[in-house]
Amino acid sequence: MSDHGVDHYLNLFFEFREMTSRIFSSLKCEYIKSLGDGFMYVAPDSGAAVEAALKLMKAIDARNQNLDDARRRFEIRIGIDYGQTTLDVHKDQKDRFGECVIAASRLEGLSAENCDGTLKARLPDGPRILISKKVRKHLNDEFSCNELGSVELKGFDVAHNVYSVQWK
Repeated sequence: MSDHGVDHYLNLFFEFREMTSRIFSSLKCEYIKSLGDGFMYVAPDSGAAVEAALKLMKAIDARNQNLDDARRRFEIRIGIDYGQTTLDVHKDQKDRFGECVIAASRLEGLSAENCDGTLKARLPDGPRILISKKVRKHLNDEFSCNELGSVELKGFDVAHNVYSVQWK
């Protein structure tokens, strides 16, 4: 099997999961599930969520700088929203439901193709942390955030203001 095969990608998946687990659990963030290459964590508050995201981005950046093989590099996007969720446990499988879960997923998936106007022009390429206005208003000045604009997220009736958290 080539080094692009299933074993290669499973090794990267488990390395990434270990990295996220170590960083996020140190900030009391709870692992909920992974779906493909996406991971869901729940944080005790907005500050912990953003701090975990920043630590993860910096750890990945340091890891990637030591690699010659671009196929082993991680490039991730993170979406963070704030709000109540419903916990569902079924046969030892956990899941969370709620508007903030959907909004975080939509923020993570934003691309130039699914937004327009000011946001489209300001949307960072590559690795990034995007947060909602609800998250931004719970943060103090220790995090540097740029307002990108507003976007209508699929499944929502109102536009969401989107911010980018500076991590480099």
